[in-house]
Amino acid sequence: MKYIKILLMLVGFIFANVFYAQNGWFWQNPTPQGHNVTSIKMFSPTLIYGVGRYGTFIKSTDGGVNWKVTYKVEGAGNYLWAATFLTQTLGLAVGDFGTIIKTTNGGESWLAYTTGLSHSLYSISFVNAATGFVPGGTGAILKTTDSGSNWVNIPNNTGVSFFCVNFPSLNTGYANQSGTVYRTTDGGYNWISTNLTTAQIESIFFIDNFTGWLCAFNGSIYKTTNAGINWSIQNSNVNFPLNQVHFINNNTGWAAGMNGSITRTTDGGANWSAQTFLHPLTFYSVSFADALTGIASGVNGLLYKTVNGGLNWSELSSGCIMDALLSGSFVNQNTGWLVGDGGVILKTTNSGSNWNRLSAGINNRIWDVQFINELTGWLACDYSLIFKTTNGGVNWLTQSSGVSSQISSIFFRNSQLGWATTLPSGSVIKTTNGGINWEFGSKFSKLLYIFVFFPFR
Repeated sequence: MKYIKILLMLVGFIFANVFYAQNGWFWQNPTPQGHNVTSIKMFSPTLIYGVGRYGTFIKSTDGGVNWKVTYKVEGAGNYLWAATFLTQTLGLAVGDFGTIIKTTNGGESWLAYTTGLSHSLYSISFVNAATGFVPGGTGAILKTTDSGSNWVNIPNNTGVSFFCVNFPSLNTGYANQSGTVYRTTDGGYNWISTNLTTAQIESIFFIDNFTGWLCAFNGSIYKTTNAGINWSIQNSNVNFPLNQVHFINNNTGWAAGMNGSITRTTDGGANWSAQTFLHPLTFYSVSFADALTGIASGVNGLLYKTVNGGLNWSELSSGCIMDALLSGSFVNQNTGWLVGDGGVILKTTNSGSNWNRLSAGINNRIWDVQFINELTGWLACDYSLIFKTTNGGVNWLTQSSGVSSQISSIFFRNSQLGWATTLPSGSVIKTTNGGINWEFGSKFSKLLYIFVFFPFR
């Protein structure tokens, strides 16, 4: 018999560093991929582009049914923070270390452009297919007039580093630093500031030179109808931070943020209605092709789509969770379990193609899991808890460990003989009756986080 123990913390580290360089590896969970999607653009009801962590680029040509995923695109740093597509094939993205990259073939390949900057770029705004702006270094903004092939650094009178930028026309633009909004009418050389809020402004969107909205980290939304001279606060009906606001006309818009928050207006923001609570995960970006069809993206590859203006949302991704996965156990090539923070337990019976969530009735961290066959297994948990199942994880029974320390690792040689390690005592406890009773064994001077056996026979 062969027992397979997966040390997921190590696997996660390896994936984060060498995933892209290794052939033969592909995402099983989440799907279509698991990196944060920080910016999503719905160019049409069928054509969708997105960028995110580890230089990830995703693209769908059938409305999100199927996705092409490219990891670590040419010239990208650790993060791509924002992207825009000017045509179906011409797009640009910005990110860490002054990154600006460009594609002319719909993301099949990318070219990197030198900016001379070393800090992150979080926003990009194009007025037309040729002229665009990116918030640059302190007291500066980057501008292109040839679709991003060349960039010039425009000095300005602010002396601050902008976070967001939005230009509705060649000369009129808006930017922010923390909760202060800046306005220019001469293409970015001179700016007038308005101290608006103590919260960080996360997104600015103008539908024309005069009318625009912004959202902030305290869940507030502000609107101006006189080119930023005055701003009025609007009730978003959301109590969580908002990361992006997006409008398709003067009346219809959406804002998305943390804790699954999406809010919608059809009267220019006079009234906002929070959409159906989806889940506790964070949305980073929202984009609509028209009044009905839109998409939202977020943490761990999260993707949701609506075809009725946001009244209802359906998940395009699957398996996205916030809880860290800490350990796993497979009894054969098909059947396995993963466990982690928040009491999460996932099970697969088809080699990881699909995962079902189980529960032991706790929200504590589960440090380790060990199964000896498809039915019988144990969990090692916080607060000295050990759980056992005899039906594959459908039901779990608590077993008394006899210790007050945290159970950090567990291993069973057969249905009766097993060991577990504890923190912070560094003790090993042993059972000879399937976990009904435990006795102290060895004690080590070092903390034991992982207790690994390799019992092949």
